Amino acid sequence: MLGTSGVASSPDRRLDFELPDQAGGTHNPSEYGRMARQRIGGRSIGPLESAVLKVLWTASEPQGVREVLDSLSGPPRAYTTVMTILGRLTGKGLVIKIPAGHSFRYQAAGNPDELAAQAIAELLSAAQDPQAVLARAVERVDDAALIAQLTEVVTRGREA
Repeated sequence: MLGTSGVASSPDRRLDFELPDQAGGTHNPSEYGRMARQRIGGRSIGPLESAVLKVLWTASEPQGVREVLDSLSGPPRAYTTVMTILGRLTGKGLVIKIPAGHSFRYQAAGNPDELAAQAIAELLSAAQDPQAVLARAVERVDDAALIAQLTEVVTRGREA
């Protein structure tokens, strides 16, 4: 199979996966044009950004632009498009850009839960009264098991 650069690419390297959508279902990122934006780590991202993050989350090591491009499913994308998306994700703090000789490699700045925790910490640091904000957020939690876990974490933190 020929990639966008005319170089043969391996179709078995392409990922076929689904991501959760806002309606509680899932969607395949190859349907880029029909997907709504979603929030990851407190940042709004589009469908191609979601697909690129998924590639980075499943990779065992930092990836180059070509590796990300070759791993995307769906319609063919230009190398420069993927490079632009990686730059945007880096600017949003969701991806880390690592120098590698004369080029760069990219890795996710964390898994979805770590990115959400980072976003919460940023929101709390920007609040005039972080304790009040956190208390109000916890008051809205309607999950007894989660409240028990939070209580355990707070208790351990005070004992340390």
